[in-house]
Amino acid sequence: MKVAGLILAFLSLVPTLPQRAFADVVPPRRAGTETEAVQVRNRLLALGVGTGTAEARVSSLTARELEFFAGDRGGVQVVSGIQFVEALGGIFILGLVTFFYFGYVSRWPRES
Repeated sequence: MKVAGLILAFLSLVPTLPQRAFADVVPPRRAGTETEAVQVRNRLLALGVGTGTAEARVSSLTARELEFFAGDRGGVQVVSGIQFVEALGGIFILGLVTFFYFGYVSRWPRES
């Protein structure tokens, strides 16, 4: 029974593994130079944006915005999920809670 509880506790941790979603901040404006436009379009395609949507976004950017997004990889930012260290901390704390429950609380005298 104790082993089954530990296995169940471990399996309950699987959904908490870190998952990230990325977003590229591309505000709509007028289009810029061709080479930078191609770089930004290819970058959007690599992030999973559809071809039509990527071309529409690129055509609405100004030359200055295209220069920014073509040259700066810092425009991509994490918008959801947790960091690896946060996940390890959560797993550690959940492990402590599980340890104290199975080690102490489940052994307390029960009232009849």
